[in-house]
Amino acid sequence: MRNAASLPHDKLVKLDAGEPVLMPGSGPKPYVLQRKGNVYSCTCSIWRSIDEIEQRRTCKHLRHLRGEKAETGRVGEDGIRKSDEKLKELLEADMRIRQMHAAQGNHSGSTLGKRPVEAGSQDAAGAKRQCIP
Repeated sequence: MRNAASLPHDKLVKLDAGEPVLMPGSGPKPYVLQRKGNVYSCTCSIWRSIDEIEQRRTCKHLRHLRGEKAETGRVGEDGIRKSDEKLKELLEADMRIRQMHAAQGNHSGSTLGKRPVEAGSQDAAGAKRQCIP
């Protein structure tokens, strides 16, 4: 498994089939980028949430690793646009949730990529969680 931090940033990086590449993100776990056949994938929330067949999905991590030109050639301008729109949509939703938490005095941080909590579910300590409407 290669680490993206050790890869050259000025050259196109080819993902070998089945060989995952780790790319650091804002969270504690790095994103895993890989290629299986002609499908390039990433474990980020943007790639997973794009409503498109897997061969036509992209994200900023794949674009950074492979290069804008290679990714545009692979998914087309429409694929790049959908990725950018999904990123904007998720960032706006995250900002609204942060503002709502701040207004309620809850400064738990980003919710980007996290699953919603069901009302009445319990956390690891067994405390009941509240669901924000």
